[in-house]
Amino acid sequence: MAGVLVVEDCPDTRRLIERALGSEFALRPCEGLAEARAALAEATPDLVILDIGLPDGDGMALCSELRSDDATRSVPVIFLSSRNAVDTKVTAFGLGADDFVDKPFNGAELRARVAARLRRRADKDNAVRVLGPLRIDRGRFKAHRVEDGVEHDLDLTAHELRLLVALAETPGRVLSRAELARVLVGDCVITERTIDTHLCNLRRKLGPLRDWIETVRGVGYRMVESGRGGEV
Repeated sequence: MAGVLVVEDCPDTRRLIERALGSEFALRPCEGLAEARAALAEATPDLVILDIGLPDGDGMALCSELRSDDATRSVPVIFLSSRNAVDTKVTAFGLGADDFVDKPFNGAELRARVAARLRRRADKDNAVRVLGPLRIDRGRFKAHRVEDGVEHDLDLTAHELRLLVALAETPGRVLSRAELARVLVGDCVITERTIDTHLCNLRRKLGPLRDWIETVRGVGYRMVESGRGGEV
């Protein structure tokens, strides 16, 4: 059963949410940001329902925190609020919200929206990219090199995996250092040297597949499945 973190200070609204979702999802109700942060430290939910006006702060701040943390970056966030002006919704989506439901809400609609977001996340999480002996499991945040039928965990950092995914999704296409820097959202300082260092470490961990990442001098990097690699 999918776990849903509900951050809502109004008891009546929490009861309505429980009535709409309680039979299908495992709900973890929280009255404010402090309680929600404590719950997140204990376990990562499958989805978050989040009010904006809370006793100890603004729900927008929590949404921003969720998107800046590797552990919760992909967790769907649905705002549930009576602050439904267009500019408020634009701000919420800009922070990474997946959906926005106005109060008062219809229970059946909320249930359908939650189910839809969870399905989309499951589809994304289950996506496994396979390039010959290289397997990238984005849902598990893992990458493996298969040799003689045995999977070898590449033990990549979060940044290394993101760079590998970006290159693997566009094989043959050169990605500039600026494009690769945008992949590393949340890193406080991104320089060309930072990208080069991460790619150097990634190549080392790829072992026999290290030459699949090709340096295009003065431009950036690309994935070449042929293993020609090196520098051009």
